[in-house]
Amino acid sequence: MTDVRQSDFAAPSCADTSSQGTGWGGPARILVVDDSEPVRIVIARAVAKLGFAADLARDGAQALSVFASNPGLYTLALVDVKLPGEMSGVDVVRELRNLRPEFPAVLTSGYNLGETMIDSFARVDSVGFLQKPFKLDSLEAALRKALGDQFRRDSR
Repeated sequence: MTDVRQSDFAAPSCADTSSQGTGWGGPARILVVDDSEPVRIVIARAVAKLGFAADLARDGAQALSVFASNPGLYTLALVDVKLPGEMSGVDVVRELRNLRPEFPAVLTSGYNLGETMIDSFARVDSVGFLQKPFKLDSLEAALRKALGDQFRRDSR
């Protein structure tokens, strides 16, 4: 199993929004929302290993701005539960879904939220959950679960 850690990946020189991944047999882009820049970079590199391109946002406001410019561009959002500002990760997912109902999302957290909290996210918001730090195979499993049949690893 591969750990998803910052040391595994070189930091990108800038966010590349022109390339498209092919994580599900066509253009596939994930919106990564986390207040920690090193974590955003690590997650972007990890989703790239799975065949996805990534756009990065540091908070809810930036995520909504990026997403609103082209909601159809994104395949899924990976959103940290605790974000700076007035919006939590759950709030961000709800707002993304106001723009695009049923949009797939996976919440992430480095805090131990407990099974009850995680189950309530899944029940109320129909979102996945991924505990940080995570391994690449755990990320892949969370994406597969959130995307269902849309996600195929053709590159193996």
